Amino acid sequence: MEIDLEFPERYQLTPDAPPTVQFRVTSQEGAEWVGNPFVPETLGSKIKFDVTEIALSSPEKIEVALTFYYCTEDKQGQCYIGSALIAGPLGTGRQTTRLRHAVEVPGP
Repeated sequence: MEIDLEFPERYQLTPDAPPTVQFRVTSQEGAEWVGNPFVPETLGSKIKFDVTEIALSSPEKIEVALTFYYCTEDKQGQCYIGSALIAGPLGTGRQTTRLRHAVEVPGP
């Protein structure tokens, strides 16, 4: 699984505060499986994790609840806590599912 966070210019994930993820997978039959919260791997603006231990046959959809922290690149400006619920189809086998989320900076 790979989530690409699209930050506004000059913003990035804060390396000093790791994001947290919890996901729910839904099968073609409508059954659901919910994983425990965890800290995923990050690489730049990407969040990566494996979806391997699912107790469902025919998984079809994934919903990811994500909490993340971001600041300006120079670490001199304001920092924010972001959260998102991101959903999409779940790939099969060893296929990587890629989702995107546009991050907005709160207004004044």
